[in-house]
Amino acid sequence: MSEPPRLPPGRSGLPFVGEWFQILFNPRFGAERRAEFGPVSRTRLFGRDMALLAGPENNLLLFRGEHKFVEATWPASTLKLLGPNTLSTQEGELHMRRRRLLAQAFRPKALVGYLPLMEARISAAIERWLERGELALYPEIRALTFDIAAALMMGAHERTDAALVDDFETFAAGLFTIPADLPLTAFGRAKRARRRLIAHLHAAIDARLRSGEAGRDVLGLLLAARDDDGSALGREELAEQMLVLLFAGHETLTSGLTNFCMLMAQHPEAYARVCAEIDRVAPRGPLTVEGLGRLADTERALAETLRLQPPVAAAFRKCTRTFEVAGFTVPQGWLTGYRIRDTHRDGALFEEPGRFDPDRFAVFEETCPHGRVHAHAHEGRYLPFGGGARICLGMEFARLEMRAFAALLARRCALTLAPGQDLTMKQVPVPRPRSGLVTRLSPRTSAS
Repeated sequence: MSEPPRLPPGRSGLPFVGEWFQILFNPRFGAERRAEFGPVSRTRLFGRDMALLAGPENNLLLFRGEHKFVEATWPASTLKLLGPNTLSTQEGELHMRRRRLLAQAFRPKALVGYLPLMEARISAAIERWLERGELALYPEIRALTFDIAAALMMGAHERTDAALVDDFETFAAGLFTIPADLPLTAFGRAKRARRRLIAHLHAAIDARLRSGEAGRDVLGLLLAARDDDGSALGREELAEQMLVLLFAGHETLTSGLTNFCMLMAQHPEAYARVCAEIDRVAPRGPLTVEGLGRLADTERALAETLRLQPPVAAAFRKCTRTFEVAGFTVPQGWLTGYRIRDTHRDGALFEEPGRFDPDRFAVFEETCPHGRVHAHAHEGRYLPFGGGARICLGMEFARLEMRAFAALLARRCALTLAPGQDLTMKQVPVPRPRSGLVTRLSPRTSAS
């Protein structure tokens, strides 16, 4: 008679919801659970058991298991609002084919074409901020990243229409909520906003097709992109894929750039190094991809920002086949996933993990293949963009925009934080200071 499977230890939490609220709102949940039960434990979410895996070796296990014994999954509200025709919800061979197709809009040659638009929009925003002197940066950066994304994905030539921004904010606010489709619920409002956003994307697609000009933006490249069998994305799928790209890029970039500004203001010695590097490498003139790639101190400051405050805290997976980990059985049908924030705050992986130290990446780069820390979920321990077959498709797009923002900010601005504000972090939907990061900006005199 065979032995019963050895299931991970843990607890189930409240009826129905399980421990959802603890996972969502307690940034110490993962560390506390690991301290109590070890690197493999169990919880329960909305009626489903979940294996909580910790440590770089378990992260790598899940990366290797993608499309073999795990597949991506999302809360019900997220699945319904993202839609069935998106890279986030597609699985197996379809996911791999669609990923190859969508990747055509994020190749190095495409990124070179996006940089002038990014630079123009960022420069204009920074000049507006300098005129105001003191402002809450989080909503301003949020408007900026949406403005850039809308220009590249919807072909918007002017600053984005306020109604469109409102619809997007409403849509994003409902993604991680209880999926009650009622008029006054966050989910119900998000569903109606989604319909308007999809209609707007349909209109942008139709206008581009009528014009007969593909264009060098994301929309144009995806209209021209072809699958392995030569087929193009259908109108409905293209609109849904674009909406998810818009959400993924906008939300995560907003978090990353806001937290970069906060950390630079809190660590003026690190910002001084970034400014000195900009003065030396790219003090004036149009930015270039090559020039931005030479900004080592800037890159390390950005990398450390993403380590301390990764825009995505964790990634959920569903178990499509039973598998074994560290002597425990994770049954088919369970949920699992890897935890980015907990990994980045693991004292066994990073010395003094709560300390902002860009120089830790000087050593980190030496052990990373080709020196490209972000191009790999390095040994399962640094993964702000995820890893494996579902590593962020727009990773290099995001890195380019972050480097451009950092360079243009350092060229023009001295920054200090306004006193007396609440800088504790809100974690949902992305990490950002509760105060909105009220900052005083003034013109910086270049040393060049």
